[in-house]
Amino acid sequence: MSKDRLWTKEYLFVILMYLGNVFSLYYYGGMITSIANGLGGSVVLAGLTSSVYSISPIFFRNLVGTFCDKYGRWKTNLIGILINAACCVAYCFCFNILALFITRAIMGIGFCFTSIANYASASDVVSANRKAEGLGWFQNAASLSEYIGPTLALICVTWTPGSFVGLHMGALLSCVWAFVFSLFVRYEKDPKYIARMEEAKAQAAQAAANAQNTDTPWGSTGKVVFGMETTAWAVALIVLIITAAHSCTNTFALLAMQKRGIESYTSQFFLTVAIGLILGRAVFSRLADKYGVLKVAVPIYALSAAALVGIGMAQSGLAVVLLGLPYGTMFGTMASTSQALMVSAVAPSRRAYASAMYLLAMDLAFGFSSIVWGTVIEAVGYAGVFAVAAICPIIAIFVVIIFWKRVGKAIFLHNKAVAESVG
Repeated sequence: MSKDRLWTKEYLFVILMYLGNVFSLYYYGGMITSIANGLGGSVVLAGLTSSVYSISPIFFRNLVGTFCDKYGRWKTNLIGILINAACCVAYCFCFNILALFITRAIMGIGFCFTSIANYASASDVVSANRKAEGLGWFQNAASLSEYIGPTLALICVTWTPGSFVGLHMGALLSCVWAFVFSLFVRYEKDPKYIARMEEAKAQAAQAAANAQNTDTPWGSTGKVVFGMETTAWAVALIVLIITAAHSCTNTFALLAMQKRGIESYTSQFFLTVAIGLILGRAVFSRLADKYGVLKVAVPIYALSAAALVGIGMAQSGLAVVLLGLPYGTMFGTMASTSQALMVSAVAPSRRAYASAMYLLAMDLAFGFSSIVWGTVIEAVGYAGVFAVAAICPIIAIFVVIIFWKRVGKAIFLHNKAVAESVG
């Protein structure tokens, strides 16, 4: 079962590389607004300067995904690291809010390169039979950065009292970290990998010539539309709607709890949500690999829908805290299983593009759904908005069932057969 191993050296190096790349996302999260205020920016401009990092990648995801599939993960990742490093230096020379805004936007593009390359690399090195579990642990690197990033930012800023140079030096070190570990991720030079990719490209070209996509071992997975199979777009829809529900909670949970006078439980609530995220990515994703996404995701989505309603209505702070656990498993399970399904539902030659569309779906949901939820709150209040958000996982259940019947079960059985054949 050597080919079915998860914790290989290559896999660990990919995680460590990604840890350095994703670090700046949370490292600068709270500090960038302080820098903007110091440059005379208003609160609105400070917030916009912070959020542009997440908005700018939206316009480049598909282009970078195509580039990554064509020219390789390592080169794409290197471009992103160089952009990020250049921005860390450029921050030291941002003496007005406009320069800071532009630099922040460019750094978002750099993260667009590294994130797509790293997600594609993770999907490449994880065995088919443990795809969801492996991608779940990979995604947990971002959760780790979310907690250590702000703390290290506060430490680094003390290196140069009276300026933010120390802060930028710390971010630059994270770029060095990512680059060093990228030097150990060399599977793209493996002759076996090269042969597999060449075969996949040839099959994809033949399928396009025949106007029928048969470039996967389990047969047709649907017509290719905008660079990705239609069945993979169905999974992208799951990512979009579940992330939208998650955005509702991230954005309005504190305000909703304040309305009920239980805001003192907010930190404990987000702690149980974080535990649920980790369990979903690491534990339930493994169960999905073993028993199929249908048997795992459907019950979790149904339970999370009930949890969302409870979060909006419960008057007890302890009850809301406890509901954070099943709710958190929803996004954690979706994140790992959906990425695994998307990269499995496309030809290997389009994995980076599929990863890009996976990330784009999240970008769109996090970037714009809070506006929608704000409108809903005006109509139904804070309790009602969570009941409306609960509709999202219900819709996801129907999409999962349709996907499973269309191609998901065939992919699952194929991965099982491959694992048994190498055992």
